[in-house]
Amino acid sequence: MEEQKIEMLREQLQDIYGIWSVPFWRTNGFRISLLIGILTLIGTGALFFIWRWYCKRTLQRMPAWQRALHLFKELYPEKVATLKQAELLYETIADALRIHLQERYSCDLQSCTELEVVAALVHYPFPKKWHKQLQGILDRSVEVRFGGASIDRLQMRRHIDDACALVQATMPEEKPRG
Repeated sequence: MEEQKIEMLREQLQDIYGIWSVPFWRTNGFRISLLIGILTLIGTGALFFIWRWYCKRTLQRMPAWQRALHLFKELYPEKVATLKQAELLYETIADALRIHLQERYSCDLQSCTELEVVAALVHYPFPKKWHKQLQGILDRSVEVRFGGASIDRLQMRRHIDDACALVQATMPEEKPRG
């Protein structure tokens, strides 16, 4: 009975069978295109993760002073438009300085607040002439992040420049090779 129905349908469709098309998702062209697309996505994702891993690994091999200087070169106060962006900029500056000084003087500054950092550095051979600049940068960081201070791009640029100069002044001296 079933076979008769199928045969009858086949006979009815015989006259249009030549123009009856196969759905595009069942064609070999679509399957090959889909496979190429999937492989391209997988390849792009793999390259992205390899690139991120390589960049992160390269940055981790750098000493803290080099990472800080690299980071300060990428900060642009001219692009800061909102208070949230200013907070992020000052948080980045304060963290980079804290990490550099912690590595340079082998002291725990990560657990210190911005106000405690300068007081903690009194016990280390940190140059006295940089205390005022460091205190100014860290105080402004606290004012912007927690006090909602206004955005002053010139002062941000000055603090970034002071942070660069501070890092350069406290870099470890190169040991002569030989």
